[in-house]
Amino acid sequence: MHAGKFIPHQGAPVPSQALPKVPASVNYFAQFIEQSGLERRASLLELKGQKLGVDGQKILDSVTQLMRDNEKLATLSSPIPYCAYDEMSRLYEVLQQNHISADYVFPGMGWTFPIKDKEKTKTQDHNATVLSFVGRPTGPHDSIRLAKAAEELQATLDEDAENYIFLYMKMFRGSPQASATVTRAPYWSWAQLASYFNGRTQYINHVYGSHELLAFKGIDTVITRINGDGTYHSVSKKELLQKLTTVDRRGNFSEDDLPFLVGATSNHKLLNDPFVQNMSVSEFLTAKSARDGQNQLIFNPQGGVQQVQQERAQRVADSIRLCPILLPDGRCIPLCVAFESFRFSKRRLVDLFGEPLPSMYYYMQMCGLLSPSILSTVATKKIVDAAPVVDSPEYRSVAEFIIPLRTQIVYQLVQSLHRPQNIEITWVRRYNREANSRELPILQPPQIRLDEWNTTQIGKDVMFFTEVIPFSQAAVSQHTYRTTHQANAAVLLKILDLLGYFTHATQTNSTEVSGPSVYSAALENCKIPSLSEYAVLLIELIRTKTLTEKHLFFAPKTATAPPLTHVDPSIIFASRLLSIVPIRMKSAWKGPICADLCGFTGMARSVQRTLRSLAEVIAVITYCENSRGTQAPFNVSSYHADVQPNLPFFTPLMSGSGVLVQYIMENRVSNLAHLESVFPDCLSLAQDLSSLFYFWYYAGQIIKVLYDDEPQSMQGTYTTFANANHILHGLPVALLGPAYGFVTDF
Repeated sequence: MHAGKFIPHQGAPVPSQALPKVPASVNYFAQFIEQSGLERRASLLELKGQKLGVDGQKILDSVTQLMRDNEKLATLSSPIPYCAYDEMSRLYEVLQQNHISADYVFPGMGWTFPIKDKEKTKTQDHNATVLSFVGRPTGPHDSIRLAKAAEELQATLDEDAENYIFLYMKMFRGSPQASATVTRAPYWSWAQLASYFNGRTQYINHVYGSHELLAFKGIDTVITRINGDGTYHSVSKKELLQKLTTVDRRGNFSEDDLPFLVGATSNHKLLNDPFVQNMSVSEFLTAKSARDGQNQLIFNPQGGVQQVQQERAQRVADSIRLCPILLPDGRCIPLCVAFESFRFSKRRLVDLFGEPLPSMYYYMQMCGLLSPSILSTVATKKIVDAAPVVDSPEYRSVAEFIIPLRTQIVYQLVQSLHRPQNIEITWVRRYNREANSRELPILQPPQIRLDEWNTTQIGKDVMFFTEVIPFSQAAVSQHTYRTTHQANAAVLLKILDLLGYFTHATQTNSTEVSGPSVYSAALENCKIPSLSEYAVLLIELIRTKTLTEKHLFFAPKTATAPPLTHVDPSIIFASRLLSIVPIRMKSAWKGPICADLCGFTGMARSVQRTLRSLAEVIAVITYCENSRGTQAPFNVSSYHADVQPNLPFFTPLMSGSGVLVQYIMENRVSNLAHLESVFPDCLSLAQDLSSLFYFWYYAGQIIKVLYDDEPQSMQGTYTTFANANHILHGLPVALLGPAYGFVTDF
């Protein structure tokens, strides 16, 4: 079904039978605690001068709930809901006002779910509810139905949003001036926080997080809510065990049973297996029989517990006990070892969390330089994709197109670990309209050894892609980087090199000569350095055939389809192209929504995410590999300040700028005040439009260079851009003044 025009948020209510609600699974563990009245309320003044361990997953959970309550359309308009900033600021300010220092610990790598190729899910994918309505509004009623469908969507934060929130907290809340540290655990933040209560090395006095923390050794009380009125709610493990012992018909519920109870009854994001339905607490207590000498839970055969439910409970319990934690001395050990319970199976540990990695890479993840998904792929030998919000055949095509680059990124990191190159990696694909996952083998890519770069003459102010292109001829086989800005410049050069922006040739005297390729020549047309990362993304979207003018096709749930709404393909192309340049917001998005742009943004973000992974891996290799690495000073606490902000592709894409451009072009808007009334949430439309129009001009020059090099393959893109440029002509001048007459020179 073709994508249609804008979908306003407001409108007449839709009959409830048009969109039946999908019942969500229940967290029976948290429900039991709340219904039993186990939460106690107290004043935050009691915690004055003490250190609080804050579970970053709790922040992510709170943001997700706020998004579902107040920004139901954030999933379709922006990867980062505006409420995320409010929640982070609220918590930080409350703790500051009450003189409570905090250690924020965000989750790292998760565990590995066994892939069930043929087993169907028992719960409907909430994201699939939007597919019935995306792309086929033909009038006000259908437009409202799309907005309503989006509201029914059980919105959740994806990997990009979670990484951004962690890095935002680290850069702005974990500064040396603030009384807070922000780190990432090697695996579960729950286990890392529990390790801080080790009797020999207790780092924190209290912990703020989810109810599931009560299942971990060392944690006696969990603060579950911090209120704006200066109070907090907490739950005591002792009182919970007393209540469970009272309810348990055998009357012998112990602390060692808690991990099994959580595994069977909790539906928390970190534990939830979509293939298994969780049990209620009463069902678990009825079915529970005993634990054997191998810490295996035995269920009563008459308890009605399915085999998969029993396996899930055991898997969660083992994970809670064995989850690796990072010690100050650099060792990564199972949590049970930290509490002097040394019996564990190494095979089971690998089965749950993958192969162990060098400590340096855990530190890189801890300080925010390396995303968990990259390390998880190395540890588990699986590239796992989450289901997209908007699914389409085009999305799947792009996913297949970029998998070779994603695989090469993984192998680059594997090479730096000096591990065998013949590892077998599989790709786990998950799509909204398929209840089962597909695990496909990936062919081993060719081994690529990246050159080093002589960046001795590069100054401290060189931070962007276009600023390092003049050094394209400075490739060398070995080089030692003396400063971080030299190493950072080398990282940018290596990114471009692996993507094919430089050519290499060997002279007769074995001297290697490097130089710019056609892609570098195209990139040089971006004259504003801060926009050059978007120029690189534009080139890669063209190379991967992600950026086109063709309507996206969404599979309808009904056999009959309404008439198609026509949108000029040139306008579609222009809105997609400019959607990759972000605009700044001052409040939650209340502007229009475009179904087509939602689908395109999902595809573009998959390309951007791959480029971000490439940047992180190359930075890690450059800084850490002994034989070819940097001699620049390494300090984990300041690493994010020196390296992280300078890595490109940091901010996840949103569709807002594309929606803005499409509205301007479809309606021939020439009045800035009118735009500000339609898009009231934009911080500074005049400045953002200036950036968008400049980028449009640079994009035209980039497309010209690529067309001159490959006219046959670029003919369609060139013609479509020319048509869109004709439609845009005159609008930049009308909106921003005669100084912008150059924008449509093509």
